[in-house]
Amino acid sequence: MYFLGVDLAWGVRRPTGLAVLDEEGRLVHVSAAKTDDEIVAALEPYVDDCLVAIDAPLIVTNPTGNRPAEAALNKDFARFDAGAHPSNTSKPEFSEQPRGARIAARLGLDMNPRSGRR
Repeated sequence: MYFLGVDLAWGVRRPTGLAVLDEEGRLVHVSAAKTDDEIVAALEPYVDDCLVAIDAPLIVTNPTGNRPAEAALNKDFARFDAGAHPSNTSKPEFSEQPRGARIAARLGLDMNPRSGRR
């Protein structure tokens, strides 16, 4: 089993950080990529048996403002000058399928935590 980490940039101008650990916790891949094609190519060898963490919004349905999780996080971390950017469908990057969800789909990843799939 592999554990994949994706620190997804919101666009293709800045790099996305990628890291892969094996089941012993050894780093087997680390890279930066800009395009969706580059991200998919780097991660494809590891997705047969994996758990993936994508640091980006995957499901965005609210037309304005923050999602509930973002609001809760901002409430807890505002005093530390930390928080989440608002994700909503009025923003061009979320008006269709979010980038993280597109990449997950291209890799054949199951985003449903209740699916029972590994």
